[in-house]
Amino acid sequence: MANHIDTAIWKVTDGLLTEAQDVLENEILERTDGCFNRGVADDDDSITTCEGQAEVYPLVLETIELLESLVK
Repeated sequence: MANHIDTAIWKVTDGLLTEAQDVLENEILERTDGCFNRGVADDDDSITTCEGQAEVYPLVLETIELLESLVK
């Protein structure tokens, strides 16, 4: 997951906001959403505790929303 985070950061740095948003939505969010969606971590979640997901998931959503506002 660290590689995906790095990729998203580099895309933002390069001004590729839509591409960064895509990485956040399709690579990072999907690996941190089990507890939010089902109450337990999914088999494919990189963060395997609900406590950890509770810290990261809202930040990823907030970042996606920020990027959406900048792209418009």
